[in-house]
Amino acid sequence: MGCCCDKEGVIIKNTEPLISPPNLKTINMDEVPKRATLQGKCVARLQDLYDGDTMTVVVALDPTKPDKFESLIIRVMGMDCPELKGDTKEAGTAAKHEALRFLGAEGVIGLPARAKTRDWFNRNPVMIGLEFVPIKEKWGRYLAYVSNKKGEKLGEYLIARGLAKPYDGGKKDQEEWGSSAH
Repeated sequence: MGCCCDKEGVIIKNTEPLISPPNLKTINMDEVPKRATLQGKCVARLQDLYDGDTMTVVVALDPTKPDKFESLIIRVMGMDCPELKGDTKEAGTAAKHEALRFLGAEGVIGLPARAKTRDWFNRNPVMIGLEFVPIKEKWGRYLAYVSNKKGEKLGEYLIARGLAKPYDGGKKDQEEWGSSAH
């Protein structure tokens, strides 16, 4: 299923296949605006991965305007990864690197600066699937299930490898990661 905007800017489901607009691979990722609550499924271009469960993507949400792109910060639904600071830094870095490999963006692993990472993503389009949950979480990020080109879900993959824990939006215990992280 694909997605598109109705007149109020809400994403609605349709029966079109998930097709990426051809020019989604060629846009300058730094020039794309932000948007409101979403639902449905779509193809997106990965712009940045902050940690294993938070990323920025660019999407073309309205098939009637294939040149109109929007930048969204996504919180991966159903899982929680360790943070990239403090006692959980090592475990958080492992989760982030494995997420990058899973999504096909392993080329950014080890790049020395955010500017280099952004340049890599601009030169190497990484397309992913999103299935939005129609609410935003408390920090204003969009909630979505994220999948790779094969349709495999990122959350299930990282949980199965011990790099993430199931998470339903409740209170998190980051201290657990310090002693049980892989």
